[in-house]
Amino acid sequence: MDRLVRPSELDHGDYYWKGVRQILRDFNSQVTSSAAQASYEDISIECNSLLANDLTKQLYKSGWYSTVHDHDDDTVVVTVNVHESLLKQRWGH
Repeated sequence: MDRLVRPSELDHGDYYWKGVRQILRDFNSQVTSSAAQASYEDISIECNSLLANDLTKQLYKSGWYSTVHDHDDDTVVVTVNVHESLLKQRWGH
């Protein structure tokens, strides 16, 4: 090991964005699997509260509507409303 990772590198550095991208990849897998089964139920994503803001921004940019709920001290649940997102995309609202 050459050096220790600095705390500043975890907050909005490469590691941070790798975490956000991994969560979004997992979401893509889950939503496409659900769509293949004609299931449009909400998808819940449990993550650290530090990731929630950028995660919801990325979801919104792609047309997904979500809400954030406190889970415990450092964890939140981002609930993606798949059905509402589909309807808003379809009807342009």
